[in-house]
Amino acid sequence: MPNNLVFNEVASQLKTQIYGNNGGTATAISVDGSGNIVTRALSGATDSVSIYGTVAVSVTDTVAITAENLDIRDLTGATDSVSIYGTVAVSVTDTVAITAENLDIRDLTGATDSVSIYGTVTVSVTDTVAITAENLDIRDLTGATDSVSIYGTVAVSVTDTVAITATDLDIRDLSAATDSVLIGGNLFTESTQIITTGTGEANTMLVDTSEQSVYSFYVKNSGAGTVTAKLQISPTDTSSYFVDDSSGEVAITSGSTSVLVTQRFLKYTRLNYDSGTDTANLEVYYNAHV
Repeated sequence: MPNNLVFNEVASQLKTQIYGNNGGTATAISVDGSGNIVTRALSGATDSVSIYGTVAVSVTDTVAITAENLDIRDLTGATDSVSIYGTVAVSVTDTVAITAENLDIRDLTGATDSVSIYGTVTVSVTDTVAITAENLDIRDLTGATDSVSIYGTVAVSVTDTVAITATDLDIRDLSAATDSVLIGGNLFTESTQIITTGTGEANTMLVDTSEQSVYSFYVKNSGAGTVTAKLQISPTDTSSYFVDDSSGEVAITSGSTSVLVTQRFLKYTRLNYDSGTDTANLEVYYNAHV
């Protein structure tokens, strides 16, 4: 009995009674004739099962679900609705028949219809497009009533002879007795040469002066000694053909300047200078205009 010591020297005669808890009441566990605990199938009417913690359930066979009044039928727009949450990809592999009542399929008319296009649309036309317009004025342009405005830069290419018609166009030789020519400006040419090395005689600034009406050479001596300078002229640009111009030679002392102008004309002109034993340090400027 409980809380009493049991002394039995025969182990086979020592037995234990097992109890279970039935709603707070201690109840002896029932066994069958072989000593196995009596079990029975659970019933939803009288039994319940409580599961605590996380339980993994694996089903390897078909599960039959029984429900009363389960409504399996075709959906109808009158009483049913379907809500889809998240992103759903729909793939249609067969023809879909669309049924609509009073679907208005007809030609559009500008009087009652309009088409709105959003975003960028690329239209490709592979055939002839017939354009119909009322009172479209296609005719030759006339300077009396029409004008053409061109915006931006337009490149015009003429591949044939262009006939120009003018009234009273006076094409003739000019005569000093009746005609005059006004020149709005002169085409100016300039060049510069800086010389900071070398001693003795040398040549610089070879220029084709054949198309210049006025030209001169400006020389500034920044060296320590005196430099002699002169202009030379030639019909070719070969060095052996150059001769001294009759304008003569000038001596330019240290820190001084001089302007040299030819007195005779040939196609090419150059500057000849001699710095003696001192290192040359010259600035030479050529200025000319037509």
